Amino acid sequence: MGLRNSLNFVLRHPLSQGRKLANLGRLLAWQIGSRLVPGPVIVDFVNGAKLVVRPGMTGATGNVYVGLHEFPEMAFALHFVKAGAIIPH
Repeated sequence: MGLRNSLNFVLRHPLSQGRKLANLGRLLAWQIGSRLVPGPVIVDFVNGAKLVVRPGMTGATGNVYVGLHEFPEMAFALHFVKAGAIIPH
């Protein structure tokens, strides 16, 4: 996903309503940080979960930017995930 596409994704995402500036800040922080820190990074996810993200993981970085990359599908699936579950990528 190029920078222009990433910006459009963040600005149009349902979870950016009222949070566009914050989500753009997360995009900028990831773009800079992922170039400075080699290897995977652990970031906070939903409901206290952690997400392991590496540069180039488009879906995962979308989660970093806005919370849930594919909002309707992921919101639905999260209702079925039990606490402590490990979900492989």
